Amino acid sequence: MKRGYAALAIVGVAAAVAVFALTQSPSFGGMNLHSTDSAFNKYLAKHGKSYATKEEYAYRKSLFDAQMAGITEHNSQNDKSWFMALNKFSDMTALEVKQYLGGGVAGQHRPHLDAETHSHHLLTQSTVDWRNQMNPVRDQGQCGSCWAFAAIATLEGRYAVAKGSKVQLSEQQLVDCAGAVGCQGCNGGWSSKALQYLQSNGGSVARSSYPYTARQGSCKKLAAAVQVRSVSGISNAKSALAGGPLAIYLQADGPFMQYGGGIFDGTCGQYDHAVTLVGWGVSGSTEYWIVRNSWGSGWGESGHIRIKINGKCKITFDSYATV
Repeated sequence: MKRGYAALAIVGVAAAVAVFALTQSPSFGGMNLHSTDSAFNKYLAKHGKSYATKEEYAYRKSLFDAQMAGITEHNSQNDKSWFMALNKFSDMTALEVKQYLGGGVAGQHRPHLDAETHSHHLLTQSTVDWRNQMNPVRDQGQCGSCWAFAAIATLEGRYAVAKGSKVQLSEQQLVDCAGAVGCQGCNGGWSSKALQYLQSNGGSVARSSYPYTARQGSCKKLAAAVQVRSVSGISNAKSALAGGPLAIYLQADGPFMQYGGGIFDGTCGQYDHAVTLVGWGVSGSTEYWIVRNSWGSGWGESGHIRIKINGKCKITFDSYATV
């Protein structure tokens, strides 16, 4: 698809400078860079990556080349409703990629929550989009804390919808402290448990008071900026969305990872990643969910993905909080 090729072709002066620097760098032992290295060097420049040895460079390039081939093949198919693009994961191993997930805890079943009955049901032809009520998309980094980001994004969004103003809350508080309810910091956790922790322990601290570090530390007890009144499960996602964003799960380890834009209809199996449902819309006859990720604004559509409703990517609707 033309949009996909355009996304792959975006380079700038910084990329050209980085390519020159790589060819001159003594860390590469004077190795000759062939024309086939050009796309990889532009990729490294764009994402600020470098490698200390020519062996590491060659290994990462082999991973990149495999991703590039898959992206090119996918984007050449005119029947696709979405396109793939290079991103920060395109030179990583499967094990490294898993460190950016963290939805759930190994060996545990997803906690059950009773669903609240919604008095504000949406009409079937209505759509919802809470993106303007949200803070900028954040990046969880190399820490399996997506569960905390989904919980906080849900809470921030619901606060903005209910109160008419935005507040920035702390994911790090949950990474450090929600072990008390079974979450495991950078090794995974449950968004519903995280919200229940906040409900039972005074509320959510401001992000400025408890900034994110992408690693688990000791739990700090600080004054809360927002209190949680209740935590509910989800029986009807569209109806629940009328009150604000929802924490959900899906499988990100797969075609989802290389999403660049469009309405995603790739296959998603068992969930491994927590994200935030911020709306739903319609394009022609196709309904789609609007999902906010926690991999920064450079991933997907400004940090979001549109997923076909009742398509091949199965979503597990988890929870939301009432502030």
